[in-house]
Amino acid sequence: MKRLLPALAALLVLNAPARAAYLIFPDGDASLKGDTKSAHEAYKKGNFAEALRMFKAEAARGDKEAQFALGRIYEEGRAAEASGAMAENWYRKAAQQGHASAQFNLAVLLLNTQGRAAEGIEWMRKSAESGSSRAMLTLGGMNINGAGMDKNPAEARKWLEKAAGSGEPEAYDALGQMYESGQGVDKSPAKAVEMYESAAKRDFVKSMLRLGLIHLNGLGVEKDGGKAVEWFKRAAEKGNVEGMMALGTMYATGTGVEKKPEEAVTWFRKAAETGDVGGCTKLADAYASGEGVAADDKKALEWYTKAAEKGGAAAMYAISEFHEKGRGVEASPKETVRWTVRAALTGLPLAQREMGKRYRTGKDVNKDTVVAQSWFTRAAYGGDPESALTVADMLITGEGGLPSDPKTAKSILTRAAELGMVEAQLKLADYCEKGLDGRPDLIRAYALALATGENENGKQLRTALEKKMTKEQLDQAKKEYDRLKSAPPAEKPSDKPVAPATPAAPVPAAPVPAASVPAASDAGKKPVP
Repeated sequence: MKRLLPALAALLVLNAPARAAYLIFPDGDASLKGDTKSAHEAYKKGNFAEALRMFKAEAARGDKEAQFALGRIYEEGRAAEASGAMAENWYRKAAQQGHASAQFNLAVLLLNTQGRAAEGIEWMRKSAESGSSRAMLTLGGMNINGAGMDKNPAEARKWLEKAAGSGEPEAYDALGQMYESGQGVDKSPAKAVEMYESAAKRDFVKSMLRLGLIHLNGLGVEKDGGKAVEWFKRAAEKGNVEGMMALGTMYATGTGVEKKPEEAVTWFRKAAETGDVGGCTKLADAYASGEGVAADDKKALEWYTKAAEKGGAAAMYAISEFHEKGRGVEASPKETVRWTVRAALTGLPLAQREMGKRYRTGKDVNKDTVVAQSWFTRAAYGGDPESALTVADMLITGEGGLPSDPKTAKSILTRAAELGMVEAQLKLADYCEKGLDGRPDLIRAYALALATGENENGKQLRTALEKKMTKEQLDQAKKEYDRLKSAPPAEKPSDKPVAPATPAAPVPAAPVPAASVPAASDAGKKPVP
């Protein structure tokens, strides 16, 4: 077994003890007595040498709290040089005396050690049986995700319900996901809402976001924009940026609420002031367009720059447009290209397409068909249909002296067609009909023509193909079309989880439906200017 399964790693990170310098005891130090308590007081004051001496003395006398403290100290490397072996030694001594937190931490260490997962799971069970709600929650997650063990939804539910009974809000949230997805339980939207509300009442922000999405989209309940706002606002008031962005997006688009650009700006500003890239970009968009705030190119550029400094691709592209148009700055082709390249290198298809156009035409760069094709190809595989058509044409015709490559052209067109782009479906149908790769395929061509629906060119293509095809071929084409229809749709860049992107919970891995609020993400998006 490798060092640790990724799913399990996420669980343990989420459930690992807090790392504050003074917080050795995650469940509080009220039970500490005598010199162990004095040692902890010394530790909190930063008298590490004295604390270490006293903890060692008490641990040698068999005090399990002191032994646990030494495990934490050697694991963290604060009052002593970090040592996994020493941490394991002291955790084990305390664990053998039934110390639940020591059992949990020992389990985490072992699960992170190659070849010792089975022992780690055993200690995790012992910790849970000793009353550790963190261990119960982790075991629930491990069973639902199959991390380090076979998936066992029934066992997962057992441990999650125990953890919930101990007051763990994450356990309520995880149970809510199980009821929402029907994983290991009878699917029940009402029960899912009940679980999420129980977690939210315990200030679990992720559940607040889930409830906002549920009410906004009517996922098992009646759509209610007011309730969605209520839950997103509760999350936002806890400092959660995703809640702020959800509110901003709702008011900006009028989704679930009356459209209020000024209110949208209020929430985008709150998110921006935390340093959030999306918030900075959206606030800049508002200043650029004058939506909800007085138009101000200099302020727009200021907020775009803040977003760009944190890696915001859409903000970089917006800055390039500002330099090209001379908005808030002196127009500069050099700066325009520089910022476009920066955005393109982050993977923004829009910027990659723009660089392809520039190299294809020689606008502000040295004309280079090979480089142009490279940028168009990147954008196409990033999901940009326009680039897919362009690069396919270049590959088929051998533009600029490039070798013709129909096979790659077909691959790119297929990707665009799967995204539902009618022009790509038509071009791919034409490709298949003509057999540009040396193998005409009238059946697939007709299926693609059917996929274009009421498009006039698609209708004309179907009519032309019907004159060439036998009844058997047409029947096969219709079956192929049905197969294409039933295939999972390809994911578009703009189909990323919307604001708020529901945070990953430790358990279970049940998908949270995407909301209908337009994405606040900058992936593949064109800025407002």
